[in-house]
Amino acid sequence: MQLTPHFQLKEFACKCGCGTEKDFVEALTLTAQLLEGIRAHFDGAPITIISGVRCLKHNRACGGAKKSQHLLGYAADIRVKGLTPQEVQKALSNTKLRVELGIKGLGSYASFTHVDRRVGRSATW
Repeated sequence: MQLTPHFQLKEFACKCGCGTEKDFVEALTLTAQLLEGIRAHFDGAPITIISGVRCLKHNRACGGAKKSQHLLGYAADIRVKGLTPQEVQKALSNTKLRVELGIKGLGSYASFTHVDRRVGRSATW
């Protein structure tokens, strides 16, 4: 199922294969729209989704936070082609851009960047 021009539901699938992503189509469509904005910001650079929605069991198994935004379909761990996670985070850290794109959570790891559209206070790590 195509969620947006560049993202399909299967890209957000829980890595355990449980199929829980089908329960989060609306939330994942909004998350995919956030990723479309990020893609546009980087002049159309392809984005690979490393982790999308997670079921509770898989979230525990991979060491996810108890209140992970992945459990709600609000988060994606991504790689942007041609950029390091640190470069992605630095570029997206601009407050005005974060508000414009709807990024509430932003974190950089060794091999990916986490973005989310959490409700409430923004977080950066």
